[in-house]
Amino acid sequence: MSEHTKFLCSSCHKWKATSHKHGSICNACHMHQQHHDPTPPSLSSTVLSATPPSPPPLFDRARECIHQLSEVERAAIITLHKIGWTGRDIADTIKCSEQTVSLWINRWMDAHSVTDHERSGRPRCTTDDMDQDIGLYSDQHVNALPKDIVRELELPISARTVRRRLAEIDLHTYVKRHEHAFTELDLRRRISFAEGYSHWKEEEWSRILWSDHCLFPLDYQTREYVIRPPGHGCDEKYMGKTERLEGAVWLWGCICAKGLGHAELYTESLDAHKYQSILSLDLVSSARQFWPKGQWWFQQDNASPHTAGTSQVWFHNHGIDLIDFPPWSSDLNPIENLWSSLKSRVYAHHPKTMEELEHWIAAEWAATDLNFISHLCLSMPQRLQLLLTNHGHKISY
Repeated sequence: MSEHTKFLCSSCHKWKATSHKHGSICNACHMHQQHHDPTPPSLSSTVLSATPPSPPPLFDRARECIHQLSEVERAAIITLHKIGWTGRDIADTIKCSEQTVSLWINRWMDAHSVTDHERSGRPRCTTDDMDQDIGLYSDQHVNALPKDIVRELELPISARTVRRRLAEIDLHTYVKRHEHAFTELDLRRRISFAEGYSHWKEEEWSRILWSDHCLFPLDYQTREYVIRPPGHGCDEKYMGKTERLEGAVWLWGCICAKGLGHAELYTESLDAHKYQSILSLDLVSSARQFWPKGQWWFQQDNASPHTAGTSQVWFHNHGIDLIDFPPWSSDLNPIENLWSSLKSRVYAHHPKTMEELEHWIAAEWAATDLNFISHLCLSMPQRLQLLLTNHGHKISY
C-alpha cells in the first residue's frame, strides 16, 4: 500500500487505509468513540456551553483579610485571567476584591511583574544578620533591655529600633513578675490541691464562699496625665499637687458564683478574736443568703488568725466545712482579682478624707458587676489545669 492511499489517524496515531477513514480518524476509533460517548453532538455542545459552577477557593484566605496578596496569589490571578476566568470568579476564588484583581492584571500587562514597586520612605536601617543577632541575644539574655542590647552588640541603631525589631518576632518588654519562694512542700501542697479538686463540677464550685481582706490607704497615688508642650513639665500649670494624707482602712469581704457576700471595714489589727467576730456577723449571714439549705464550703488563706486554734473551734461549732486551701496561693483565690478592680473604681473618686474613702468603698463594692464575680468563681477548673501544667508554680490569672 503506497503512502498516497494511507492517512495518519489523529486518535490512535497509526497509519490506516484511506478507505477506512472517517473524518480525521479511522473507522475503528470512530466506532470506539460512539460506543463510549453516545451523547449526540448537539447535546454535547449544549452541555459544554453551559455556565460552569463557581470555582472553589484556591487559598485559605478570609474575605475580610486585610493583608496584601502574596506573590503566589498574584501569579494565580494572572494565570486564571489567561485561561479565561472573569474578574468576579477570580476575586471569589482568591478571596479579594475585583479592584485588586484588575490592579494585578494591569500591572502584569504593563511590567510583566507581580512584585511590589520599591516603596518610598526611610529604608530599613538593619540587615538580616543584625536582626538575627538581636533576636538571639534577647532570647539568651531575657533581662536585657533594648538599650542593653544596643550597648552589648555595639549596634549603630537606637534602642527604639531594637524594640521594633523584637516586636516583629513577637518579643515585648513586660514588668517582671515575682512569686513566693516556694519550697518543695509548698509545691506539693499546691499540686495536691489541684489534683484533689480537679473532679469538681460547676455545681460544687458555685457553693464556695471565697474570702480575703484588703488594705485601702487614704494616701494612694494614682497615675495622672497632662497634655503640655515639650520642656514645660515643671511649669506650675502642669504640675500636680501632692497632698500627704493619713489613714487607712481594711476591708474583709466574701464572694461566690451567685454574687457578693457581706463585707466589713475595720481599722484595728486583725487577731483571732476580731476575725471570729467578723465571721459571726458576715460569714453566716452571707451563706444563709445564698444557700438556705444544702452544703457549702468556705475558703480562707493560711494567715495566723485564720488557723488559730480558737478559730478552728469556731468553725467546728458552727458546722462550717473548709476547703483545704494551700499556703501562698493568692493566684488561686478569685477574690484577689476583685481587689484590683475595686481599688481602681474607689480611687477614681479621689477620696480626701476617711469618710469619703469608706463611702466609696461601700458604694463600689455594692456596684460590682455580678457577672464578673460569677466568671471569677467559675474559673477554678482553668486555674487548676494551669497550675498542674506549671508544676505547682505561680500561674497568670
